[in-house]
Amino acid sequence: MYKYILKSKLAFIYFLLLIFDAINVSLMAWFLKETLDASLSGNKNELIKMAIEIVIFIAFYSLISWFTRTVKAFYISKIMYSIKQDLMKSIINFNIKDFFTRSSADYISVFNNDIKMLEDKYFNSILLMFRSSVILIVSMAIMIYIQPIVSVIAVILSFFPIIIPKFYGKKLSQVNGVFSEGLKKYNRVIDDIFNGFEVVKGYKMEPYILEKHGKENEELEIYRKNAGIKKANADVLTNLIAVGIQFAVFVLSGFFVIMDKISAGDVLAITQLMNKVVNPVFDIIDGFNNIQSVKEIEKNMLEIINKKSECTETRPINEVNKKIILKNITYTYSETDQGLKNISLEFEKGKKYAIVGESGSGKSTLIKLILGYFDNYKGDIYFDDVNIRELSQESIFNIISVMTQRVYMFEDTIKHNITLHKNYLDDELENIILMVGLDKTLAMKESDLTYFLKRNGENLSGGERQKVAIARALLNNKKWLVFDEATAGLDNEALYQIENLIVNLPDITCLTITHRYNHDILSKYDKIFVMKEGELVESGRFDELMSKKGIFYNLYSLQT
Repeated sequence: MYKYILKSKLAFIYFLLLIFDAINVSLMAWFLKETLDASLSGNKNELIKMAIEIVIFIAFYSLISWFTRTVKAFYISKIMYSIKQDLMKSIINFNIKDFFTRSSADYISVFNNDIKMLEDKYFNSILLMFRSSVILIVSMAIMIYIQPIVSVIAVILSFFPIIIPKFYGKKLSQVNGVFSEGLKKYNRVIDDIFNGFEVVKGYKMEPYILEKHGKENEELEIYRKNAGIKKANADVLTNLIAVGIQFAVFVLSGFFVIMDKISAGDVLAITQLMNKVVNPVFDIIDGFNNIQSVKEIEKNMLEIINKKSECTETRPINEVNKKIILKNITYTYSETDQGLKNISLEFEKGKKYAIVGESGSGKSTLIKLILGYFDNYKGDIYFDDVNIRELSQESIFNIISVMTQRVYMFEDTIKHNITLHKNYLDDELENIILMVGLDKTLAMKESDLTYFLKRNGENLSGGERQKVAIARALLNNKKWLVFDEATAGLDNEALYQIENLIVNLPDITCLTITHRYNHDILSKYDKIFVMKEGELVESGRFDELMSKKGIFYNLYSLQT
């Protein structure tokens, strides 16, 4: 994480300001000494002169302090922005297999909680430790200069008032409220991206997602910066009050020295400097402890940022011209949970295939293997003569367009949820909308393609969301389409319309997982694969399977 501290162009300016700020803190003791020396001399004019110099010093110190804290607000904001952008860039370039090694909640926690912990416990601690170290060094140097041989001096505890003026209370509450709302909006964007990750990868939305995240990230950091500046203003005013009271007491003490009421000025100066030696030591110790407390968080975050998805692609291809072949595929989720058992089958280009079976029979697992989600299987999968192990997931998604069971809609217009921010001809889009029946949906809502969808399409029915997803898949214009329970949420009329559309798509290879056994539809498939408990138990055309009166016959009979 150290690289982020020095990465920003503000680093040099901020650390230079920290040095000035720390030196000014230590120089206060020197002004104490000079004030008291003037007091002891009995020269009122000299004392008044010192009082004026102190006022000027306080003004200068306050200006430096304010500037330092203001720059810090910008500096920390730049650091947080860079970390989040690097995190998102790394994650969005994961392949799906690597992405699902963690849950979406884990990723969201990294953005929401871990980054905040690093800001508070790591970066702020490093900056505080640097400032405290400068104060420590300068204070010791002044002490040595004033009195080289330092006896044991009683440490006088100084209590500095911590006052946050009520004047800032309301303003701080307002900016923090705005930041809180901005954070909620940003979290929704993150949730949108991660929940729609399969769509992002399948339809190559990475450039748009990175741009969208960048805009929302920038807006959030503006809110964070404004909150930081308001907090800096309150802190400066608080410090100004504390310093002003301290110097007022010392000036007043000077008049008492003139009256021979108190001891020499050097003693007081050294006492103050002792304070500025002891306190930074505690700050440095606390800083080290804070940094150690977030080591695991730092490790986890760097692991994500630095992770590179493995790409073993050796024979890239742009199309499957003949067939996809599965040979002796066995896949096991765990020692006790057998996923697939010795599956061998073929999908020829241009033909339509239905994959049926009870829930948990392995249908979706079979599809995920074809899509390259898993690589820890036995057997081989070929795209023509190329083993899928030689392909990147990017190449697979260049060939196959996917609609999975998990339909996800982004917070965006219905048009952009179909096009996914890619340029298509209006006629192409219009034809697809008519094909899937979305024109009726828009008519009912008295709207057009600018109709804005809420989070995950909450303002659409399940069937309407699936129509949008199917339109998205068809518009992508791939020659291989995979539909995993694509029509699960549709009514019978819409179901027939969509599945009839699928089986009649010219020059398109369709792999369809379905749970509905409609004679008019299933009879149009070139081949039906029947699965049970991870095994391929039957295959053939509809009439062939029905004549066997086996497992498919029984499944069909249960629904009719």
